[in-house]
Amino acid sequence: MINSSLREFANRVVAKQHIGKNDVRVLERDLLPDGAFTWDQAELLLRLDRSVKTVHPCWTAYLLRTIVDFAVWGARPTGRVDSETTERLCAALSLADAPTCRALRIATAICAEAEYAGQDLGDSTAVGLQAVPPMLLAA
Repeated sequence: MINSSLREFANRVVAKQHIGKNDVRVLERDLLPDGAFTWDQAELLLRLDRSVKTVHPCWTAYLLRTIVDFAVWGARPTGRVDSETTERLCAALSLADAPTCRALRIATAICAEAEYAGQDLGDSTAVGLQAVPPMLLAA
């Protein structure tokens, strides 16, 4: 479940179409100081990423760290991304449609960090990466 403060934050960010450095600080300090603990929170962050036009560079690092920690280390057995989680991640990251560069970076980082990540996540990431110039993924 998403608390009202997080929902209000998301609405404000979408309205201004930008995630700034101070917005990331608010997430880190006040709203999600220990990262995402629920699918609702993780999916909200990923929806925010797709919904805004511009982001401060620190958003990319925050989003990547938060989603990787949630997916790889947030559920038992830790370090493994099971098939149900893989399916939800593929959907949340829009890997089958038109994933953003940040979504592809997140999927790549999950595959690299997890002892095991479902085949669909790796396959979808590989297909998506073929369509993106490498310099865009580094940004």
